Amino acid sequence: MTPRLLTKQDAAEYCGVCVATLDSYIRQGLVPGPVANTRRFDRKAIDMALDKLSKLTSSESQSSTAYEKRQARKRAQANG
Repeated sequence: MTPRLLTKQDAAEYCGVCVATLDSYIRQGLVPGPVANTRRFDRKAIDMALDKLSKLTSSESQSSTAYEKRQARKRAQANG
């Protein structure tokens, strides 16, 4: 069975990058950070973020998630 929640190291490996690169992606808002109140990363949330970046289409990847809404608000606030 493949776990849905991943450690930071596992999340980085899942994305095919090192932990430092994963941290950079998180800071840039490219992929979500850990699930609230945990140190675990949601594999499905990572998939959805990467699908969106890759412009892959599916009903799941096109739906507006709470994470995407939060990121949009942050960008809007940063841009004034």
